[in-house]
Amino acid sequence: MNEDKSLRCYGLQPSSADLPHIREILQAQADLEQHDQDTELMKLCCLQLFNAGQLSDVLVIWQAKESSWHAHCSIDVQLLCGAGLDATKAHLRADGSEDAAEALRYLLDCEASHHRGTSSSLDHHEATPPHPRAGGLGFPATYRPRGTAAGGANRRPVPRRTVECP
Repeated sequence: MNEDKSLRCYGLQPSSADLPHIREILQAQADLEQHDQDTELMKLCCLQLFNAGQLSDVLVIWQAKESSWHAHCSIDVQLLCGAGLDATKAHLRADGSEDAAEALRYLLDCEASHHRGTSSSLDHHEATPPHPRAGGLGFPATYRPRGTAAGGANRRPVPRRTVECP
């Protein structure tokens, strides 16, 4: 599976029936060595899970983000917040795992940096207007399918299910 095929199979807002496949793709990529990972595919999977807005995906996304240096830099922290910033922080607090504590610390540090106006991973890219589920944090405009211009001016329609999908 590559980014283009995933986009054609699942779109940016996948059905709930497609979410297990997306999680499997993301986990398979996260399990690879850094030089073998397709971070664009990983970022797309995280965006698809973000759009589903399920709290159960917060740590799935975090673990993918932390699987390598390239993945950490490619997967924006805001993608943890598909269910909303406050709900995500509450979920991470309640989880109690070491991964959840680490993700919460990172999220809180980024939030504090954003509110102080200092540079952080929240603003290392040109930001779009704040995304409502990211709690007003600027959401970096880093994801554009290949072949599209900023703002989607040259975006070609991507038909769903035109390829053999799992």
